[in-house]
Amino acid sequence: MTSGAAVTVVTAMWAKVYGLGHLGAIRALGASLSVVSSALGPAAMGWLIDDHISMEAIAFGSMASLASASLSVTVASLRPAAPRRF
Repeated sequence: MTSGAAVTVVTAMWAKVYGLGHLGAIRALGASLSVVSSALGPAAMGWLIDDHISMEAIAFGSMASLASASLSVTVASLRPAAPRRF
């Protein structure tokens, strides 16, 4: 249920933020970035483990990355919205 809802919610969010004119291209870019990032994740974790980086350091780095992304989204959502063109 959550996967199905996520697809619907994300598509609605893209349509609201960027409009309907380029919705297909935006969804395609999002899907391709998702595939690339999910493919790079295991390779990056394996590289870090092979370089004897501790699991605590990996977890802290992941937490810092997540905090940075959350802060970026929060700051971006506080900006005034650009005028809409349809």
